Amino acid sequence: MTPPSEPGRNAEWPSGAPRPGPPQPEPHRPAGMPPALSAQRIVQALQPMSIYWFVDHTSTPGFYWHGAFTTIHCAGENGQILSFQSESSWTAPVSELHAIRDRIEHWHLEHSWPRGFYSITDEGGVRVCADYSVDLSAGVTDEQLTVHVRCAIGTLLDFFAEFRRHPADPPPLGGTT
Repeated sequence: MTPPSEPGRNAEWPSGAPRPGPPQPEPHRPAGMPPALSAQRIVQALQPMSIYWFVDHTSTPGFYWHGAFTTIHCAGENGQILSFQSESSWTAPVSELHAIRDRIEHWHLEHSWPRGFYSITDEGGVRVCADYSVDLSAGVTDEQLTVHVRCAIGTLLDFFAEFRRHPADPPPLGGTT
């Protein structure tokens, strides 16, 4: 993931980036259904939060907070999946790969979200990553979207905090350190 050229510019779209227009009617959505997920609605949910967020040159919202760079996507065939993709700003030496795998595995034993994983950088380092996704095919109210965004941010921060505490030492089973 590449950081935006101008981070922290809340509510501004980069020049030249396609800007979504007003919400369009949803012809296949039954009356009374909550509106569909959109990048514009994600931005509206981020606006009142006390984090510096951005919209990159592809109109993808995201933020950098507590050592993790996160982008937020409307994934899926119809853009119905709210997906947060995060990666740590730090890398560990490949010699710590086994310990990082163990720490991720311990996380998954005790937590449903986010899904943790790692990637190997071009330089041979290990970068810790996480994904938080939820299917919103049935639509989502503004209040529900705000809850999902806050939950995703909170669980992603918790996940990365585990690695900031003791990167190479997995927590004991049954509890965290």
